[in-house]
Amino acid sequence: MLKLCLITLLLISSSSLMAEEPAYSKGYSLPSNYPSNFHQKGILQGIDLNQRTLVIDGAPIKLDLNSPVHLLDLYNAILQNLKPGTPVGYTMRVQNGNELITEIWELPPKAVPLS
Repeated sequence: MLKLCLITLLLISSSSLMAEEPAYSKGYSLPSNYPSNFHQKGILQGIDLNQRTLVIDGAPIKLDLNSPVHLLDLYNAILQNLKPGTPVGYTMRVQNGNELITEIWELPPKAVPLS
């Protein structure tokens, strides 16, 4: 009987741990002028200003020519303000079969899980 109680207790505690939301989604808030959802989120790894290409989570993604850039403390920023290692959220569209970033926002460090 004691064994059955212990197993039940263990199952209950482990299932409640799995039901919690991931730690990276806790403890941050976005500025009020940020959207509530993004098409994608990731870690910015590189910027090629000449090609207007960002590398996010290992994938190169082109930017629309007029893509607005937003920082946590500066809503109308420029692409050069973004630094590798920065968590970002972005919206996209498809043009001629290619995905383009249409707008990009700096996110707080806890907003994107580290891989």
